[in-house]
Amino acid sequence: MGSGVDPSLHAACEHARKDDERSRRREAPRVCTANSLAREMPPQLSTPCGREERCLRSSLLPVDVWRDASTAICSVWVWRDASAALYTLWACGAMYLGALSPIRYWADDKPYVEDTEVVALPSFLSAADIEELAMAVSLGGKARNAGWASLSSTLQGVPHDVAFSDVHVALYLHRDGYFQTSHRELFCKCIAAMREQASSLCDPKAPLHVRCIEFHTYAEGGGLIEPDHRDNGSVLTMSALVSNPRDTSGGHFVTFSFGQPVVHELSRGDALLFSSERLHNVSTVAGGQRCALVIELWVQPTNSRDRFS
Repeated sequence: MGSGVDPSLHAACEHARKDDERSRRREAPRVCTANSLAREMPPQLSTPCGREERCLRSSLLPVDVWRDASTAICSVWVWRDASAALYTLWACGAMYLGALSPIRYWADDKPYVEDTEVVALPSFLSAADIEELAMAVSLGGKARNAGWASLSSTLQGVPHDVAFSDVHVALYLHRDGYFQTSHRELFCKCIAAMREQASSLCDPKAPLHVRCIEFHTYAEGGGLIEPDHRDNGSVLTMSALVSNPRDTSGGHFVTFSFGQPVVHELSRGDALLFSSERLHNVSTVAGGQRCALVIELWVQPTNSRDRFS
């Protein structure tokens, strides 16, 4: 790994830096950066909202109202305190008319989420666990694909339920409760580890349920490059590296601290546990294939199809 600030991460870093400005009074942790990431994180990332927009978003609650007979979207901004009663009346009426879409979850509701720790679980998945996981993907996702017409040749035949692009797909292992029942021991191991660490990241008394169990596959050129990406709505997220990093170039898991990227060097089987609404990215895979198991827990009922149902 080289030294120096990666210029291609500037936009995402600037956003995270502003979000964490209040934390500058404390001593910053050691930050890992690398010149090699210049090929992984594109420089054209647009910079998200600054402090002024963040303050505005913190004061307002955005609610998107979709009209069934129209493609127009009315953006309604509701003041949280002064108009709480009016909002309640409006929401009830909108729900009655069938015009209210699901309310978005905003990380601004938890302004200190970037201060939460990222818990490292080294060698969490054993070689036997990884072999069982490969079997789960092969059998559980047999003949399933999202119908993406131009998948990368290396992803042809890879079971998946959703294609984020032609170089990034994911399989829902929790679909119809498959992973929970067919691979219960491995499932319980993952959930137990997440709950054990819950006290440092969330309310340990919160009733947590499976939102999704996803197996992500990134081909060359794939990654998760979104300056404001968070698992909004979830409480805890675990990401475990399944592929061997020696066979992959790039594809680093990145969080942000004090406005700077923190590159997590993972070995095969290592896992990270973090607050779901903490900003995170996966840098672009420059060569080979990256595979990861991602589990999200939330307070809503257990999903049995995708991330939302």
